[in-house]
Amino acid sequence: GRKYGVMPLLAGAISMSAGYLFSLEDYETAEGIQLEARDLALSANFAPSIVSPSIDLLLIAARRGDPGSVETLFNETVEASKKNPGWHGWLWELRVSQVRAELAFARADWEGAIAAATVGIDQCRRCSRLKYEALGLITRAQALWRSNRATEAMADARQAVEVARVTRDPALLLRASDTLL
Repeated sequence: GRKYGVMPLLAGAISMSAGYLFSLEDYETAEGIQLEARDLALSANFAPSIVSPSIDLLLIAARRGDPGSVETLFNETVEASKKNPGWHGWLWELRVSQVRAELAFARADWEGAIAAATVGIDQCRRCSRLKYEALGLITRAQALWRSNRATEAMADARQAVEVARVTRDPALLLRASDTLL
């Protein structure tokens, strides 16, 4: 990428390379890779390559239980995703819904997490994005459980396992199964 001057594509490839580390909950390494990808994308001034690693950085902060550290990044990411809707706008929109749900969950805002996850799940079902549907179901199940709504939580957790199984993503299936258990 550097040799042929395609920095935006290099930034995207670097960002994608962190996916498996993120799935395995190696947040420290995944964060380092996403920061590298985002910095490269910023230097190339190519918004589409900035948004995806930013979303992953937001999810890392949420899963670490540190939602307050990314408020500015969240606003910048939402703004950048709306300025470039033709690129991957539909995908960013549903990923941002998942970010909203996970950040609300990390803040112990169970109702906010349920509402944001529900929006994301509905978006995913319209465009058949099973991975994010499963993640939304997992987040909503966890928030429902914390809200003392066990019956609804169990239904979402079971559905998350079913959806995750279809994706054939073992890390996602493990995450869904853990929520069910």
